[in-house]
Formats: sequence, structure tokens, C-alpha cells
Amino acid sequence: KRGDEGAAERCLATARSVAPSSYFVWQVLGQWYRRRGELASAREAFRRSLSLNPVNVPTLHAWGVLEWRCGHVEPARLLFSKGLDIQPRNAYVLQSWGCMEARSGSGANATRLFRLAARRACADGAVWQAQGMKHKLEGRVEAARDAFRRGLDADPKHFALYHAWASMEADRLNASASREIF
Repeated sequence: KRGDEGAAERCLATARSVAPSSYFVWQVLGQWYRRRGELASAREAFRRSLSLNPVNVPTLHAWGVLEWRCGHVEPARLLFSKGLDIQPRNAYVLQSWGCMEARSGSGANATRLFRLAARRACADGAVWQAQGMKHKLEGRVEAARDAFRRGLDADPKHFALYHAWASMEADRLNASASREIF
């Protein structure tokens, strides 16, 4: 985060040499490689992480996001699905998978995933924010408002959700509602 990539690389090399059988080290290495655009190395690091800990949902999630961003929707779905099999209430996986489906034009799948999140009593405002944004993009303003409202009921300190809702109201020239939400 400080921008000292050389120091980061040295720390990761040290971690890999000191703890070569740490699934967490391989997960972080995978994320490091992904950020640098070294996708084959990222995939290999995620593979190694999962070989050491096959139920590591953060690795499944990170790898799923990598595949999604590369346009590989089916492998991403498989990775997200495995993650939810292990942790059915994982808000990060539900949100990423729902967003992927919405952005790739599978609105019905996105709706199913967001409903699944609601049924599983997911109290993470980010899931509700993603659902609200999906409705907004589809022109379903009342459904978006409902998702934003329900999200804030579940997670009243999720500031990005307030921002998303208020911005939608401002875009609709509803200044008084926007001001009240902000």
C-alpha cells in the first residue's frame, strides 16, 4: 500500500521461503501476481493455496474474481459455487458472483443470488448495495430503493450504501431525498 513494490516482493519471497506450506502465503502471492498482471503465476499460486487448504474460501473467491475479470465466467461460477458450498453465508462470494452475473447480462442469475443472500440473512450492506445497483441499471427504481433500504436496515453503518442510494436519487433529480440520505 505504500508503493514500495521492491520491499513487498522481498517480504513475499521471505514468507514463501520460511513457510512454503502456508496456504495463506500462497493466497497472498496469488493476489500479488494478479495485481502485477502475471495471471498464470496467480493461478498457480491459488492452485497451491487450495492444495494446502481446499476449504479456503478467500482463495476460492480471489481466484473466482480473477477468472471473472478475465472473462472466464464458467470457471468463476465453479469457484464461487465451491466457496458457497463451504461457507453458504459468505457475503463476499455472494456479492462478487451476483455482480458478475449482473454485469455479464444474466440478470435472472444475479437476482437469484441476491435473493439467496437475503434468505441467508446476510447482514453485509455491500450485497444489498450491489443488488440495488443492479435494479437501478435495469431502470427498476422502486426495487433499487427497496434494496438500499433493506441493506441499511441490515447494516446501518455501510456508508457506501448511503452514497449509492443518494446518488441514484440525485441522478433522478430528487434533490430533497438525496440530501436527506446524504
